[in-house]
Amino acid sequence: MSETLLSLIAALTVVDKNLAEIINRDCYNQPEYSNIFECKYIFDKNYKYLYANIPGSYKIGLQPKDIIGKHWTELNLPPENMNIVENELKEVFCKGISIKNEFFSDHNTAYGRQFFEYILSPIFDESGEVEAVLGILKDITEQKRNKDRYLEEYNKYLNENLKLYQLIELCTAGIVLLDSEGRIEKINQAYCDKFLAGHSVQALIGKHGSELGKIFGLEWSDTLFYSALKGIPVCDQYLQTDKWSVLRSGIPIKNFEGKIVGALAIVYDITGHERLAWEMKKLDRLNIVAEMAAGVAHEIRNPMTVIKGYLQHYQNRCKADCSMHSRIPIILEELARVEGLVTDFLSLANNKATSKECKNLNKIIKAIEPLVTSHALEHGMAVKLVLADDIPDMLLDEKEIRQLVINLARNAIEAMQKHGIVTLQTIAKNSEVLLQVADTGVGIPAENREKIFNPFYTSKNSGTGLGLSICASIVERHNGKITVQSELDVGSCFNVSFPF
Repeated sequence: MSETLLSLIAALTVVDKNLAEIINRDCYNQPEYSNIFECKYIFDKNYKYLYANIPGSYKIGLQPKDIIGKHWTELNLPPENMNIVENELKEVFCKGISIKNEFFSDHNTAYGRQFFEYILSPIFDESGEVEAVLGILKDITEQKRNKDRYLEEYNKYLNENLKLYQLIELCTAGIVLLDSEGRIEKINQAYCDKFLAGHSVQALIGKHGSELGKIFGLEWSDTLFYSALKGIPVCDQYLQTDKWSVLRSGIPIKNFEGKIVGALAIVYDITGHERLAWEMKKLDRLNIVAEMAAGVAHEIRNPMTVIKGYLQHYQNRCKADCSMHSRIPIILEELARVEGLVTDFLSLANNKATSKECKNLNKIIKAIEPLVTSHALEHGMAVKLVLADDIPDMLLDEKEIRQLVINLARNAIEAMQKHGIVTLQTIAKNSEVLLQVADTGVGIPAENREKIFNPFYTSKNSGTGLGLSICASIVERHNGKITVQSELDVGSCFNVSFPF
């Protein structure tokens, strides 16, 4: 052996003895301590042991003196592991490189198999040749066990995380997860569909939560994200904008140390619910008024018929020079006006009998076009028809649909100045037929759009305020829907949809 190798063995032997004295020889010499300290061996070119420290000797159940000078086959070591080690020793001697590897022992402990990690490093002589190999063996059973436990817990975490994300995606409410910096970690498709049309989920990941606040017209400090990240939970906070009515909730997300690491926000779009509630309230009010109006109208019509009959009889018998002869037509004219009001009242009633037959909307509109055009020309207006060719026949009450179109057309004419245009358009779309009556008038102020279908509401100097209420009742009896779009100084468009 070279001086270098002899010096190394001597130094390792001294270290081994000193370590045993420092710790406690009785403890250091126990086999179980071989699991704590590194096991060190030196092999010659014949793969015989030149050196083995105390933990390394106890690892194979022997004393150092029983190992030195022997081949592993003489020590009854497991060939399934040692054959691999011997091949690696050959490689180290040939190439002068270090090799790191692992193996496990078939000898099970109370905790299961034992796992070991070893490193084989070349020891060079003065000429640069590999003279021996230093092997360092370390018990990594506990590390493996900890790693397995970590992987098991990590897999559980991933599975629970996956379940959470799937739940978030299935939820119809908008859900957002933010990190501690306020950046979006997760946002579900429902949030994008309801509030961020045209934006993809992927494009929003990583953006700051303030971007989401802007769609509701809120500064970052006014958002529930900001409150949640400050540790202030928000529950069912109502917010109304021009587009939506929402209920918002937000909570801080904390780690096991109680530190805030993010925020969770849930936003419920209740715009549809509020609109439905408003429609039901309006419908109830309309029904009550309609029932009262119908009842009163029947009671008024009977005495009016008697009065009208006697006036006509008196008019026939009254001489031309009679002072009442010129006044009776005025009275009859006013009675006719009252009679028209009674008819309008009766049209409000939802229980009004309807006679639906298979009719075509285009044909009905063409039939009343001369009447509408005549009325428009009297006011210096024009009427334009844009009728689709593919309008199917539907079950319609022709008289009511005629009244609906005439009322909407007259309403449009009265909303315009001279040279205005009323457009009557039909469209077949999906499973419904759309009737549009548009004008180029002054438009309807936003604050009045929700009131125009209420009975007796009118913005005109003269009028009963029943025209659009009657239209709404007719549409309802046909299971349709009527809405209005309007822009000031541009015009209005009434949309009536009929299912077929």
